[in-house]
Amino acid sequence: EKEARQIGAVLVERQAAACVNILPGLTSIYRWEGKVHQDPEVLALIKTTRGTYPQLEALILELHSYDEPELIALPVEAGSQGYLSWVMGQVSA
Repeated sequence: EKEARQIGAVLVERQAAACVNILPGLTSIYRWEGKVHQDPEVLALIKTTRGTYPQLEALILELHSYDEPELIALPVEAGSQGYLSWVMGQVSA
């Protein structure tokens, strides 16, 4: 959680993200290097724009302690105009 907070703060400070929600208390079950692992993890939901995503990804890869952090982008199908405008105004691209 501490690392997620640190990375989230950098993302917002550098205008790569408008907002980062940190959700602790998750358990991930996954296969890595031929073994099945079950570990506690933290999920971060990061709000940015398509144009800012490359900057955001580069920062996360630079700052994250994992060899391969989970980075997936989901499209926004709909949202309140005010919130979406706010997100666009908070990021650098």
